[in-house]
Amino acid sequence: MARLMSNSVMKNLWESCQLRVEPSSARMRISMKMIVFQALEPSFFVKLQRTGKSTIARTVAKSFKENGQLGASFFFKRGEADRGNAKRLISTITRQLVTRYRELAPGVLRAIEDDPNISTKSLRDQFDKLLLQPLLSLNLNQPIITVIVIDALDECEQESDIRVILQLLPRIQQSNSMQLRIFLTSRPELPIRLGFKKKSIIRRKFEEEIPRWICVAPRTDDFWSADLQTLEGHSSWVGSVAFSPDGQTVASGSGDRTVKLWDAKTGMERQTLKGHSDWITSVAFSPNGQIVASGSGDCTVKLWDAKTGLEHQTLEGHLFWVASVAFSPDGQTVASGSGDCTVKLWDAKTGLERQTLKGHSDWVKSVAFSPDGQTVASGSGDHTIKLWDAKTGLEYQTLKGHSDSVESVAFSPDGQTVASGSGDGTVKLWDAKTGLEHQTLKGHLDWIKSVAFSHDSQTVASGSGDSTVKLWDAKNGLERQTLKGHSDSVESVAFSPDGQTVASGSGDRTVKLWDAKTGLEHKTLKGHSSGVVSVAFSPDGQTVASGSRDHTIKLWDAKTGLERQTLKGHSDSIKSVAFSSDGQTVASGSRDSTVKLWDAKTGLERQTLKGHSDSVASVAFSSDGQTVASGSRDRTVKLWDAKTGLERQTLKGHSDSVASVAFSSDGQTVASGSRDRPSSSGMPRPAWNARRSRAIQIRFDRWSPAMRAREMIVPKLHTPVSLK
Repeated sequence: MARLMSNSVMKNLWESCQLRVEPSSARMRISMKMIVFQALEPSFFVKLQRTGKSTIARTVAKSFKENGQLGASFFFKRGEADRGNAKRLISTITRQLVTRYRELAPGVLRAIEDDPNISTKSLRDQFDKLLLQPLLSLNLNQPIITVIVIDALDECEQESDIRVILQLLPRIQQSNSMQLRIFLTSRPELPIRLGFKKKSIIRRKFEEEIPRWICVAPRTDDFWSADLQTLEGHSSWVGSVAFSPDGQTVASGSGDRTVKLWDAKTGMERQTLKGHSDWITSVAFSPNGQIVASGSGDCTVKLWDAKTGLEHQTLEGHLFWVASVAFSPDGQTVASGSGDCTVKLWDAKTGLERQTLKGHSDWVKSVAFSPDGQTVASGSGDHTIKLWDAKTGLEYQTLKGHSDSVESVAFSPDGQTVASGSGDGTVKLWDAKTGLEHQTLKGHLDWIKSVAFSHDSQTVASGSGDSTVKLWDAKNGLERQTLKGHSDSVESVAFSPDGQTVASGSGDRTVKLWDAKTGLEHKTLKGHSSGVVSVAFSPDGQTVASGSRDHTIKLWDAKTGLERQTLKGHSDSIKSVAFSSDGQTVASGSRDSTVKLWDAKTGLERQTLKGHSDSVASVAFSSDGQTVASGSRDRTVKLWDAKTGLERQTLKGHSDSVASVAFSSDGQTVASGSRDRPSSSGMPRPAWNARRSRAIQIRFDRWSPAMRAREMIVPKLHTPVSLK
């Protein structure tokens, strides 16, 4: 029985709290007792004017204790190990009740013998086995009126636990042998108010006397929103979202420096991945869904375990923030695109840099692998898309047509089409073999931040600065649906592996899950404290990784929306996340100039890939999972050995930051997108050289992807300039 509650939890008892009861509180105690005894369901009291709610709870507890009617008490307190959450709630109440009523002991002991680890199980299991079943089996001659006092429920750190507690407590009334009353105090926070919706004692008391004409019918919209769920939790904008390969988890990256993992069905937050020191720009799942990669403004990519939320590795090497990350189809390589105008390929296992792809004249904003892993596409601020050979690092095509920066690139699952989203407000579809432009999709009112194909290659999703997500027919270019619900720019979009769900990450700090057919919103994943920059699904679709400006990657259960883990380790914003093909590793690129590889199950950091000299904007895995590519603001793309973390190659050629990298499906080709643009454009261009000590450094503490090259012009400077 002693295993049920540690000594530290005994501090939750009212006797050990500092008690100060004013003489005038006697009348209050009588009023409280009358209400508690008459109520058939838990009594709920909010904080009264000039009367602390905890003082009320202690006063009531003392009164019932004196009368021999106090069964148990629990005082929540945020920030304390055993009092800040509900892990010890049921076991604490059970132990106190057993101490008070020995008749409960046999039933509780049976529950412990059946499951010695019952105290570590879920709240529902503990409630049913430790408390409810022993109560139901109790056989007393006369009913006993007993009060349980629970104070400061709003101090419980997990909103999901609050909801469960409010659902479980009324079930205590099923006991016929013991008349239990619950006295609960809390601030009137939203989860508390919703838990007591339509359960007002006063309203029920006078319900029959309320004239019908005094009732106000709720407003009903003529047209329902397509928003199925809103996932809230980030404290800053959401810049990237991604589905796990099995579609059960959504990952979101935010400006709050965290990545959150949400259950795609319930919308519950599973984990918050913390470690980046700057905002998350991009998130991606490995093909097997076990690893989440995140790119950050801290110039690094981090790989996280999608289950445990532990950081596997940090990939370092970029000279500027990582704008995009991607896994190769085999999960062996991570590609990252950075503001240093380069794309880096990293070994997903070792975290080593394999290659750096150079060629863009402006920063690389997006990277993607072709389904066969042989080609990497990169979109850049130089208005172009480049296609690279993933093995040799050679550039073999440049796609021209956009009139502004290319923010996002994606391959269709059949590898025949490349989609690109641009600051010119359009999405273009290109023939991956010939480089010819197929179609231009027009309809957004602002620049395109992210594009993605459904897994049958029939639908293209685009997220825009106009706060909407649009779904397009990939064959005829017609707009199918516009998904509205975000209150800020949509930074990232992703399809679940089965194509039934679309995830979107926004500057409003949330990740939303939408029904791809109906356009209805399923869930909203909340948890990041800043914007989500990148999202990715694990290959099995069960996990979503999100990279955020809060320096963390979060792994979410795609079904329930619950946060599984928060991967912490980066010292700056996450720019990109990606899963390896087996789903066991997550790569993250960050503004801290590193790429990290994380164990998707444990959340442990496996490796930190260092080598970039500026922010890592994008990361991607090769299809076999053995190589990680990273694109950086240092104008390079690095290829890393995913096992050893060793840098294999540095691909040089970009004249500005690399924002995105991607592997082809066979892992033979790496594509990188850069911010470099032809000098013939007439645009003056700042020089970045973060390695030279004489460099003049201009720091943007609130850097936004919306900043274009023309907004960063530094006139009349004759020495190198470093933008960090």
